[in-house]
Amino acid sequence: MRRARPAVAAETAPAPAPPRAGGRHARPPPAPAAAGSRWSRADTLLLGTLLAVTAATRLRWASTSLYTVDSVLFALGTEDYDVLRLQPHPPGYPVYVALGWLARHVWTEANTAFVMVNLGFSLLAVAATYALARAWGPRSAATVAAGLFTVAPAFAFNGAVALSYTAEAAASAGIAWLAWRCWQAPTSARLAALGAAWGIAVGIRQSLFLFLAPLVAAALLDAGARWPGARQLGRRCLLAGAPAAAAAAAWFLPMVHLTGGYGAWRRATALQGSEVVFADAVWVRGLAALVEHAQRMRHFLQWEVAWLLPLLAVAAAVLLVRPLWTPRPRLLPPHASVLAAVWLLPCTLFYLLVFNGWDLGPLGYILTLLPGVYVLAAIVLVAAGRQAVRWLLPTLRPAAAVGLALLLAVPAAGLHAESRRLVASEAHAHDRWTEAWSALPQAFPPEETAILVWHSWAHVKWYFPEYLAWTYFPSYRVEGQTDWALFFAMHGRRDEQPFIEKYAAGPGQPEHPVPGHVRQVVVFDFQLAGEGAERRLRPEVDVREAWLPNGWRVLHFAPVEGFGTIEAHFTPDALGAAATPTAGPSPA
Repeated sequence: MRRARPAVAAETAPAPAPPRAGGRHARPPPAPAAAGSRWSRADTLLLGTLLAVTAATRLRWASTSLYTVDSVLFALGTEDYDVLRLQPHPPGYPVYVALGWLARHVWTEANTAFVMVNLGFSLLAVAATYALARAWGPRSAATVAAGLFTVAPAFAFNGAVALSYTAEAAASAGIAWLAWRCWQAPTSARLAALGAAWGIAVGIRQSLFLFLAPLVAAALLDAGARWPGARQLGRRCLLAGAPAAAAAAAWFLPMVHLTGGYGAWRRATALQGSEVVFADAVWVRGLAALVEHAQRMRHFLQWEVAWLLPLLAVAAAVLLVRPLWTPRPRLLPPHASVLAAVWLLPCTLFYLLVFNGWDLGPLGYILTLLPGVYVLAAIVLVAAGRQAVRWLLPTLRPAAAVGLALLLAVPAAGLHAESRRLVASEAHAHDRWTEAWSALPQAFPPEETAILVWHSWAHVKWYFPEYLAWTYFPSYRVEGQTDWALFFAMHGRRDEQPFIEKYAAGPGQPEHPVPGHVRQVVVFDFQLAGEGAERRLRPEVDVREAWLPNGWRVLHFAPVEGFGTIEAHFTPDALGAAATPTAGPSPA
């Protein structure tokens, strides 16, 4: 009888000794991926469908005119980039402006070019959101996350206008996915991709340096926040840092050069920081600012609160209140919650403690957070739904699964309806406003008309370059009071002097004579005449109304005899304590 064959060596050999800490192979094996996380053909089909829906909705909702002041400043930057002239405003957004400049070689019209750039970023954001949710959860969670995010109002709206926040969403979700990949297995290629992506993203919106730096730093560590050896950590820093530095230098050096040197760019950025970004910080205004900022965050997340929060409350109850014999489901792979916190907390704290945006939007500030919000919400909703279905009898489970799918369709439909309403009430209404003003030259020829503007100064500069225009820009360094007012003249899309230089110079600057050929001054922003706000023009200024051939109402006045400058037409309160109006003979 033949002797039985011995067991194979792999079954009998002793386990290898663990490597020494800090050695060449000291990195522990990557954490196991979530169950069912392998990409399949079904994922490709689902993601392709979501991308098609994204493209169709953005093209259908696309605006036809530059939406806000920032939109116009991006467009101006494609023609003459200069941060000192607010083309665009500091800190510069050079990569986004460069992409718009390239797109204008295909789509000549500036708004269309930037909307097409945002279409590309919308697709990237949806794809990255799906990929991250797929890495952290099942295919159903990825579909829910990317599907709901596709129709999220803030995301949909910003994809239809010429603003850079859609790019911020794509960068946030994409770098989070790359960071997770590096955290699981920090290969050279993954680290280099992460560093390059971060360097490019910061060139799109410089705030991403602060928001995503902790995430990139965490990606250099091992899963579970284990501290690698010094040599290994240095190698990873080099692999990620070198591409990041190269990418950053590719946009930072041209930006500084076009702005007139590092000193000029630094002055512009410092002014933006002191007058806008840090003006309402908690350490400046106290706890009242924290309450106000929290209310603004609630405003940014109003649709998520309305459509997702109730479902999440029910899902939390299902996950917490369960039979004792039912094991607690694992919502995320090991250590993913740590990475999610590192990803989402910096931006959240910044908007709570430092800067909360403007009173009436834009809504795009929240787009750094929204991909993570939808990924985590989808994972919770799907996990709760699966657990609820498992409680039922086998015969009832198919019907329960269908009911669950229909239930998740409710927020999708609601968010889609809110997106349509937001785009119609904001972007498309603004398009009609721009179209209505386009008839101005028919009734008020530029040869004998000047324009007086306030909030809409950038639109006048872009859409009416043939007119002489004066911009009223009050300063509120004293809270609630006009400290002093800056005026600057525009003609042919050019300013008399870089805005940053004029604003930094402060009060006491030369005033602006009203040329003799100007017979009428159109008040582009009706608030200057007292409609919806305190009147800024003096009582002697006889403001009248007229109608353009298309029926659009216009306010205008003839220059007052004896008021030789446009500043003289304003009340002392509108000019502030630091300046007084001058009266004198009108120039010949």
